[in-house]
Amino acid sequence: MPQHDRFGHPGTLGRLTGVRSSKHSFYPEYRRSNERLTHTVRALDEISQALVRSAEGPRALVEAVVTAAADHLQAQWLLLAISGGQLSGMRPSQLLYHHGTFIDEERELPEAIRPHLAVIRGEPWELGSCSLDGGLVRAPMMLDDEPVGGIVALAGEDVQLADTDLAIIRVLANQAAVALYNSHLFQTATHLRGRTDQLTAEASRQAENLVRRQAELEHVQQQLTAAIQRQVIDEERHRIARELHDSVTQAVLSAGMTVEVCRSELTALGGPAAEVADRLAPARDLAQQM
Repeated sequence: MPQHDRFGHPGTLGRLTGVRSSKHSFYPEYRRSNERLTHTVRALDEISQALVRSAEGPRALVEAVVTAAADHLQAQWLLLAISGGQLSGMRPSQLLYHHGTFIDEERELPEAIRPHLAVIRGEPWELGSCSLDGGLVRAPMMLDDEPVGGIVALAGEDVQLADTDLAIIRVLANQAAVALYNSHLFQTATHLRGRTDQLTAEASRQAENLVRRQAELEHVQQQLTAAIQRQVIDEERHRIARELHDSVTQAVLSAGMTVEVCRSELTALGGPAAEVADRLAPARDLAQQM
């Protein structure tokens, strides 16, 4: 008979332990309940350790979640798959734990598992939709009230499933969806930060290159300005030289004509004047050579 307190209500021990039994069966049932509670706490600890691995990337996180869930259920196999939504494009999109190995290629999945993958990806599961049928456990992965995937597992033959097992898998599935989304955001932010650093470094190199090219351009411009100035000076010098040459040539030619006129007149006078005329001949020749 159940134990009652002095007010006729069920005993507080039953409410605390969840065990209602007579004296003879109370301790064995309590012991089983305590073992189950210990197992549940250990599973939650493993799950918490799995869900904090988002910084390692989606692959490591999915493996940790699948391992924790499979260990809790002592599963013969366990499948975690992404159906889309905010996790669309996540890789791996499915991961099967089967006989101690991981399979992430859909074409390599056993034929018996493929229908469960189709269920995850094909059925729009409602919020909180879970099942526990003959050792088969199924729980959706929800994110912002939207199904984004699910977990399907076949528990071990020696495992006696309870509602708490389904609750743990449901919690794990939902928390895995959040962790995967955070991991995706973390990886995206890391990629963008790396790309930003790369672009910043490239911009710095371009700026340094522009500064160097600007210095080279200024140097070339200075050389060009100096060359233009030298050219202008040379042209002006040549112009002046030509003008001087033309003026001198004209004066010399005039002097040569004058000398020739004087020689003609001195030659006509004869005597000593003719001798002077002969001495003016070299001056006439020099004038003609200009």
